[in-house]
Amino acid sequence: MTASVQPAEPARATGARHKLSYPAASLRRMTLDVTVAAGPLAAAAAGLSRLLPGRSPHPAHACVLLRADHGRLQLVAGDGEVSVRADAPAVGHEPGEVVVSRRVFTDTVASLDAPEVRLVAEGTRLAVRVPGARFALPCVEGIGPPPARLPAAVGSVGGADLLAAAVPVAAAASREHSLPIFTGVRVRSQDGRLSLLATDRFRLAWAIMPWET
Repeated sequence: MTASVQPAEPARATGARHKLSYPAASLRRMTLDVTVAAGPLAAAAAGLSRLLPGRSPHPAHACVLLRADHGRLQLVAGDGEVSVRADAPAVGHEPGEVVVSRRVFTDTVASLDAPEVRLVAEGTRLAVRVPGARFALPCVEGIGPPPARLPAAVGSVGGADLLAAAVPVAAAASREHSLPIFTGVRVRSQDGRLSLLATDRFRLAWAIMPWET
């Protein structure tokens, strides 16, 4: 499984508040038929759930887009601030995409006891098939998470190094939302190094790690 995270694209003015820039007209007809290894699929779905909040007042934030194309199944979800994409290797029988509830999909694939699972769009439902069992998840029409387009990579850093640096630095950020500038972590790359910095006005944390471009 591979996963990547990016800031979500700004919402477009549509006359409704907090509407994601993923209009219903841009969604293709819900067709999909793909076979995926159950383990990587469950790991990808669980990864999205860990990175995004479990509850949201906006229906689109509770969905996951499943897109089958070029020998992979792509899962895309967002909460209005962050867009998350995860890929799982797959055998595609028919390319396409569907949108379903993220929580329902994650819980369903986590409960599967089979090496492979077949996902098939059947009308307004997504069929989840394994030997001896079949689940039908309602598809969500008219809304969806942000598009899966990501900017080109500009560099890489070791996951363990980033985690070891980000946790203590983020702990120095302010929890007071009255001054948003102090609630974030500044990330900067320069001269083969990646630096993280956070402050709440009274304390400051700073970390540097190797950065490969």
